[in-house]
Amino acid sequence: MIDADIGRLPVIEDGELVGIITSKDIARSMIAFRKVVPDKYKSARIRNLLVEDLMTQNVKTVKATDNISKTASKMIETGYGGFPVLDDEGTLTGIITKSDILDLIVEMEGG
Repeated sequence: MIDADIGRLPVIEDGELVGIITSKDIARSMIAFRKVVPDKYKSARIRNLLVEDLMTQNVKTVKATDNISKTASKMIETGYGGFPVLDDEGTLTGIITKSDILDLIVEMEGG
């Protein structure tokens, strides 16, 4: 995630969005892990961590048909930096982030 400059990834199971994992989720989990797990067990225990142990469930999403203004407002209200985007059938079609919205504004302004 760090090397690819990706801040969040959707978690899909059987074609359905079941969660999202962010770099913040990973950082928080690693801090907690280091505090709780004794040093001599860390390497063995970390290999057994699963994405589902770290991910956020009950993910807030936006629809592909939502307008940008509504999506930006939702980001401000929730403090989230991005949302999975679902089509009318509930299928994941992408992710929209604050950076995407800023890029659009710059493009519209002719920058």
